[in-house]
Amino acid sequence: MIGETLDDICEGRITIKDLPQIEVAKHDDKWVTNDNRRLWVFKQLERLGKCKTVEVLIVSSVWQFKLTMKNGGESIQVRGSPGGIWHL
Repeated sequence: MIGETLDDICEGRITIKDLPQIEVAKHDDKWVTNDNRRLWVFKQLERLGKCKTVEVLIVSSVWQFKLTMKNGGESIQVRGSPGGIWHL
């Protein structure tokens, strides 16, 4: 679960560098990604003061079926519980 990945980073079992880079692409003048779960982890790390920047890999496109945002990509919603404890 992604919350457990967040816990692992916050508790020093792994580092941010252990996660694969997030791939991003320009779509309708906005940056989008296939990697929303990883993006959620980074946003939580930022909220906790444990991450300020994220290196990304720029790609030419993302999967169209991943573009389900209803708010222009302004926020990320996790369906169900992400698990772990640090996200609370």
